[in-house]
Amino acid sequence: MTSGMDDLTSKNTPVDVSEFEREQLRFFLGSGDMVGILGEVNPSLAWLPILAGMNLLTNNAILPVWVERNFFSLGAVKDIVENIRFFKAESAGILESRLNAQRDALDPLLARCWRLIIRHIHNSERSTLQNAWFQLAPRLRQGELSAEVLERLSGILTPKLFVSKRLGWYDEPGRKVERPGDVFSIKYEVEDGISEADFFSAWPRTASAPVEEQLVRMLTNSLAGVLADAIDVEVESNVGLSITDVDVPSIAQHEQNAFHKGFLPIVRIVAELWSRLANKSVHVARAILLEWLSSNFRLVHRLALFAAADPSISPQLAARVL
Repeated sequence: MTSGMDDLTSKNTPVDVSEFEREQLRFFLGSGDMVGILGEVNPSLAWLPILAGMNLLTNNAILPVWVERNFFSLGAVKDIVENIRFFKAESAGILESRLNAQRDALDPLLARCWRLIIRHIHNSERSTLQNAWFQLAPRLRQGELSAEVLERLSGILTPKLFVSKRLGWYDEPGRKVERPGDVFSIKYEVEDGISEADFFSAWPRTASAPVEEQLVRMLTNSLAGVLADAIDVEVESNVGLSITDVDVPSIAQHEQNAFHKGFLPIVRIVAELWSRLANKSVHVARAILLEWLSSNFRLVHRLALFAAADPSISPQLAARVL
């Protein structure tokens, strides 16, 4: 930990004060300019849920000003992640602007942590407000497979980044903090919690080969983009155990996939769509398999191995994949 990442351990937290002192704080904050007071006093961010419970954080400008005073604190990062539900998109926008202004002064690790926190807030807000799948599923069931529908569907099925509190048993005394994943948990989730079963309950079995080819290619491209992002934030790797190995135990349908989420839905949907495509247009399915084989990502190579086991694939091509 560098000198630019002070933990501000001297600040009182809610567990350090009495109920009477809490009431004093409520009176003090409720009778003045919250933005100015929090910016000046700068109490521990562990007070977030307490102040929210007092209905003192209704102004979206309050949190960014308060957080800005703590950009250099690794402890503040952990407090924010634990209480990230209190942040709205408006707060995230202000926070990002203030972060940009201090980017050069911040330790690179802290800057990356704050960037990921802001991304989580935006992704969470979109997921909460849109309910995109429930708007799109009826159109799929009616057989509407326009380019606009496929584009929206690809966006829904593409995993988005979220952060959460790091489980305590991973933290050991003297543990080095070198990347964001050492500070908080990072995961990727599909919008609205869509599962493979949800998708195929709405996707028409009569969909044409060109439409299924288009969607498989769109999802493959989206998957590659997310994998590149996951590698960049250091939760994915082409060597050793990483997030996609945990999320996707099996590319093929298998009971060991039960209770897994994250990257699993998009991978399983791509795999099953490819299998359907192989029955409709072997030539196109083989072309996609060869593209998967040339990918830079191990998870896409696993899709190629899945496809190589299909009866429509020649032994020579299967051997090439292996």
